[in-house]
Amino acid sequence: MISVVAAGGLLVVLAIPAFSMHTVDTGVNGLPPQLAITKTLKRVEREFPGGPLPAQVVVQAKDVNAPAVQAGIKQIELGALGTGLMREPIEVRVNRDRTVAVVSVPLAGNGTDSTSNRALAALRNTVLPQTIEKVPGAQVHVGGMTAGSHDFNRQMKSRAPWVFAFVLGLAFCLLMVTFRSIVIPLKAIVLNLLSVGAAYGVLVWVFQYGHLQKALGFKSNGGVTSWLPLFLFVILFGLSMDYHVLILSRVREAFDRGSRTEDAVATGIKATAGVVTSAAAVMVAVFGIFATLSSLDFKMMGVGLATAVLIDATIVRAVLLPATMKLLGDWNWYLPKWLEWLPHVAHEPAAAVALAASTPAGAPVPAGAAGSPAAGILAIEEIEERGGIRLRLDGELDLVSAPWLARRLATVEERAPALLLIDLRDLTFMDSSGLRELFSAQRRARAAGRRLVLVKGSAPIDRVLEMVRADAAMETVDDPADA
Repeated sequence: MISVVAAGGLLVVLAIPAFSMHTVDTGVNGLPPQLAITKTLKRVEREFPGGPLPAQVVVQAKDVNAPAVQAGIKQIELGALGTGLMREPIEVRVNRDRTVAVVSVPLAGNGTDSTSNRALAALRNTVLPQTIEKVPGAQVHVGGMTAGSHDFNRQMKSRAPWVFAFVLGLAFCLLMVTFRSIVIPLKAIVLNLLSVGAAYGVLVWVFQYGHLQKALGFKSNGGVTSWLPLFLFVILFGLSMDYHVLILSRVREAFDRGSRTEDAVATGIKATAGVVTSAAAVMVAVFGIFATLSSLDFKMMGVGLATAVLIDATIVRAVLLPATMKLLGDWNWYLPKWLEWLPHVAHEPAAAVALAASTPAGAPVPAGAAGSPAAGILAIEEIEERGGIRLRLDGELDLVSAPWLARRLATVEERAPALLLIDLRDLTFMDSSGLRELFSAQRRARAAGRRLVLVKGSAPIDRVLEMVRADAAMETVDDPADA
């Protein structure tokens, strides 16, 4: 319980700055500062503030050279300068057909800051309605970098809830059908939102508030690049769902084989820890490279994705997910009766193999075998034949049973048989832990000058062996008599 509160509290604290997120078009400030074109643009902007990226007032009319339209355009110039938020030079260009006039109005500020936004609001809400928009037949539109950034942010904020609702709703339905539970998808959505919120908070704290500028080599422009929040949400949600489904599939398989939820969670976390950690390390390293680039947009993307993956693979998947599943117990698999019509998605089948007579007297028993619901996941029968020993495996060879096989192999190898056959024909399931034991046994046999042969014949196991190209590393046969 303490770990859940501590980890959840940390993510909430990290997410707090996200509520003050301001998105901007980075413009010139987002370009690598050492480039010659960037230096030139900044010199021009210093000498002619607002000149390189002014607001573009587009006036459409049957004849923009008509006296009424020209008077309206002249009033734009006077009204803009009268606000104190717009500057000279104000230029007017007319197309050949005299149907369109473009009025370039330099705005105060750097193009994306609050000053430029106030100037844009004054132009749209005060200057234009009192001038050119009063002219009959004239249509007016405002463009430029400041207007584009402002309109994009407004559009994104109005559409973002729909994107979030669609992604989260679809994920909820898929997880509910896959795991036949409403608790699992609800918990997945909450955990993913905490992870995304924490990543947003770190972005705002670093790039909008301007922390770690020297360490990361950038100058804050007072916001987060406008396309990044939705991009980060979609990418992170897809990656985190991969982790989530992988872990929960292993947990559900163990639960379906009879393990208690608490034991199934431990089994699932152990079985996937290496894969999740390795994948997260690779992605953090790759995304971290983007954080070293001089382009501000790429730097934000790199920091955001690297932070998000790191938080998701550590605090969320390693702490919050197993801790909440342990606290909820069998409530994790709660499905209302009115949803029983949902289709069943088969996970790995449970093996009902008893240890009974096939286990020699005095042989070590796998953990949990004595009266445990998870008992009987693997049986090993030892047969001496033709100067060698054949171990017939029956059931499932996975994270739980692999250590037991390792102990049996150690006992058999002490007798130094010239030939050791491992019969896989009755095996129904094998994961990476079982494969690791087989390859380790092969290396030990080769080092001792003995033969180790795998007997194939189980369709699912043969597919696993083919996938890892076991034939290239060890000897395999389809019949023990062929060894």
